[in-house]
Order: sequence, then structure tokens, then C-alpha cells
Amino acid sequence: MKLTAIQTSNFLGARAVDVRLTKPVTLFAGKNFAGKSSLQEAVRMALTGESVRVGLKKEYGALITEGQESGFVEVTTADAAYSVVLPANLPETVSGFWIENGTAGQMKEAA
Repeated sequence: MKLTAIQTSNFLGARAVDVRLTKPVTLFAGKNFAGKSSLQEAVRMALTGESVRVGLKKEYGALITEGQESGFVEVTTADAAYSVVLPANLPETVSGFWIENGTAGQMKEAA
């Protein structure tokens, strides 16, 4: 799968990212707290629906940039777009939501 674009808004430290990936390999570099790991986490969540930063209680609101009401990530491939929209007011026991190719649904609980 070839990623062609990554967009985020208020997703952890990746507050506003809009990157077009045109080369076979892309390296993200920066100082601590620049958003590199947040960007990696955003891509992981958009593609798999899972987050390593969210514990068993599914606290998806913790993925939203502090002080913001919602977060968003979209990863585009040559074939499709994968998105996650996170409202901050989700109860801790409710999973996040996903949107893929214009169809919305609730994320599945991990087994």
C-alpha cells in the first residue's frame, strides 16, 4: 500500500498537517514535541482503527489536542482514503468513529 497524503487537525501534537507524499521514502524529523510520533499514531489509527496510546478503557478523547473539541486524520492511498474523526465529548467507554470512502461507522472493540 502506497500512502499518497496525510492530513491531520488537532490529533495529539499534529495540530495541522497536510503532507503530499511523492517520493518512495519520506522521513519526518524534528525536535521533541514537534508531532512526529503523533503523526505516526494518526496514520496507524486511520489505517487500522487501533491506537497504542489508548488503553483498554478506549479513551479516544485523549487523542485530541489539549483544549480542542475534535480531532481529525485522513490518510490517502492510491486506492482509497481512510479517516478518523474524534469528538472530545465521547464517554470513556465509547469507541471512536471512522469514515471510509464517505461511509461512517463506529470503531470495533478490540477482542
